[in-house]
Amino acid sequence: MQYQPHIDGLRTVAVLPVLIFHLGSPLLPGGYVGVDVFFVISGFLITGILLKDMEVDRYSLLEFYKRRILRILPALAVVLLATFLGSGLIFFETERVETGKSIAAAAGFISNLYFWNDAGYFTAPAETKPLLHTWSLAVEEQFYIVFPPLLFLTFKYARRNLLAIVAALSVASLVGCIVITTIHQPSAFYLLPFRAWELGVGAALAIVAARGPIVQEGAFRHLGPLGLVLTVAPMFLLTSESAFPGWNAIAPVVGAMLLIGWGSGGVVGKFLSSRPFVEVGKISYSLYLWHWPVIVFWKAYSGHDLWVGEMIALFGVSCLLGAVSTHLIERPFRTPAARSLSAPRVAAAGGAVLVGFACTGIVAAYTNVGAFRTFPESVTQIAATVEYRSSDDYRAQFRKGTCFIGMDEGTFAAYDRERCAAPSATKYNVLLIGDSHSAQYWGALQEAMPNAHVMQANSSGCRALLDAGGERRCTDMRNWIFDEFLAANRVDMVILGGRWHENEIQFVGATLEELRKLASSIVVIGPTVEYDGVFPELLARSKLTGDEFDVSAKRKAGLGRVNDIMRSTVEEHGIVYVDALLTICPTEACKLFAPDGIPMHFDYGHLTLSGARYVIDQNLGDIVSAM
Repeated sequence: MQYQPHIDGLRTVAVLPVLIFHLGSPLLPGGYVGVDVFFVISGFLITGILLKDMEVDRYSLLEFYKRRILRILPALAVVLLATFLGSGLIFFETERVETGKSIAAAAGFISNLYFWNDAGYFTAPAETKPLLHTWSLAVEEQFYIVFPPLLFLTFKYARRNLLAIVAALSVASLVGCIVITTIHQPSAFYLLPFRAWELGVGAALAIVAARGPIVQEGAFRHLGPLGLVLTVAPMFLLTSESAFPGWNAIAPVVGAMLLIGWGSGGVVGKFLSSRPFVEVGKISYSLYLWHWPVIVFWKAYSGHDLWVGEMIALFGVSCLLGAVSTHLIERPFRTPAARSLSAPRVAAAGGAVLVGFACTGIVAAYTNVGAFRTFPESVTQIAATVEYRSSDDYRAQFRKGTCFIGMDEGTFAAYDRERCAAPSATKYNVLLIGDSHSAQYWGALQEAMPNAHVMQANSSGCRALLDAGGERRCTDMRNWIFDEFLAANRVDMVILGGRWHENEIQFVGATLEELRKLASSIVVIGPTVEYDGVFPELLARSKLTGDEFDVSAKRKAGLGRVNDIMRSTVEEHGIVYVDALLTICPTEACKLFAPDGIPMHFDYGHLTLSGARYVIDQNLGDIVSAM
């Protein structure tokens, strides 16, 4: 395929916004759409190469995969090695374990599946996953397992319908993407069936281009500028809160297609084909590979969010590493000597490298082989709280899988009604309902109310509010609580807790009025403080560096407003309100440890049993007086 410099320029338009977005700069809040631009470019270039081979009857799957190995693997292998070493020097044990697993997943080009499966309610944020960005490589490589054979068969037996078939499959993928984005966004984001349309758009353009020169005159000359607008505008208009991919991915994908096909001429063409854009585009693959581990490791080492000077420095370091990696690692494998190697030899060598890294990642995940640094015991103990979900305290606190139903259990059918909600004929009956931010109080309530019978009906991810919607497991439980259980049984007190959302507070009043008819008294527990990151790791980093823990910089904004509205709404109905947020954060400083020295939280905001005891103990008078 003839070299087109404007496509390298388009790679720059794709990679730099991703880098700027990942640095945390507000300049391009939707910069992540650069990945979608890469998908279109890849679909176009690879399809063009395959079609050219097919035209001259030179199609070979083994030869195709040889080229992919020589293009992708060398730089990726070095980044995986650097990530392994970096995690051993900087990360705590739990972080190293997860990094080891992600190394194995990236080596097997299944990291999109790994991070999709890991996109749960309690999982660590992106800032602790140095290989998270490799999900896009996995999507591409999975596409190239399926697409070339399909393209070959269609070319051979239905050549006239090649464009129609690729277009139809792309439309089907797009429709699925739009639907799944509204149902389960992580699936639409990470999984190939819902991303294939983006590569398919590029493939369709390549099929059109293979049939003859693309018209560049008349009205068509406006398609380049239109493509630039469609590509760049979402980078300014979208945010990390936008529903994505879905409908929001269409503009940058179509824009990238227009720029590839009609962006080589005019002002746009001069812009994209200018030397600075072309040179950055040439290092875009290595730059993409290196930038995210650099950012993650620096943030972990420094223990704080990036300030402007650090953003600029990390931008420069990433570009430097990208350039060095391109020239010293990528290009030697693109020489005529490398290309002359036989496909079986390259495939065998590439397979050995991948298996080696997969084994390295697995060993690192399940042993301490990757630890190159010893941390103070006090720091290690705090960081180890990340593993709280495997502790006896967690099981006693939440009773997950029986009385608290999460994503792992899947459906309300897993709920054990006999164990969790069988009223006592002699004791004061208390029922705790809500999501995981309600379930966290069961163990503490059971201890604080020894003369009561504390029952539990919790489901993760949605509040026990009438008409509030939610996952099926939650709505089924909620319907059972209100329509069957409370209507048929004597309950003296209902305690309603949750991770309250401002847009759901409108349902609180009606829910409280309905509960008045079904229970003798009601208590509502407000939200807790939440942090931008895994609290024990943030706290351990702070202790390691000797800096005072900066609550104001690390806590999530907006919860004070939610708490105020929630308290006002609840008290208007004459209901007891437990102000957990005020209990934990009576001033600008928040309580970091429970009285027994255990961290208050084990993730971004869920309380440990010790933390839940503290909240309940501090508010026990209000609860008892409501009994």
